[in-house]
Amino acid sequence: QSAAPGSGGKKTKKVAKRDKKGNVITHRVLKAQEIDAIRVLRHKALMKECREALGSVRKHKYAWVFGKPVDPVALHIPDYFDIIKEPMDFGTVKEKLDKKVYAKEDGGGPMEFAREMRLVFDNCATYNTAESDAGLMGSTLRGEFEKAWLNSKLDEKVAEEDGFRA
Repeated sequence: QSAAPGSGGKKTKKVAKRDKKGNVITHRVLKAQEIDAIRVLRHKALMKECREALGSVRKHKYAWVFGKPVDPVALHIPDYFDIIKEPMDFGTVKEKLDKKVYAKEDGGGPMEFAREMRLVFDNCATYNTAESDAGLMGSTLRGEFEKAWLNSKLDEKVAEEDGFRA
């Protein structure tokens, strides 16, 4: 090897770029980081649509019934936890969205959000009769949620995202 022109006859040594941890940055590493950044943006967009679906349901006039966890003492329904094994409400779902629980790697993403939203309505249908006020409210809000979920096309987007990861 010859020395670089203008270096005074000294050989130049190529030094690899390194990240903050001292790892060598290669083209492959840069590409992986770019892919991860794009994946994070897509996931954020999915979670934003989940938040919008929850918001549209929470705006309904019946949503107040499902806004907080059921209080069996205040409602005089001592058998509630004997019948309902996994309680869920809109307030808890919103709190999980706010704390980015669904957005974490093991948080289940939009599908876990949808499962827990449907759990609110399933619990309502399990504990209440279809003709009761709560039963009617629950079934009405289930329809609102399913409409918002379908309009957001989140099932398709999640399937597409899973295809990217495969």
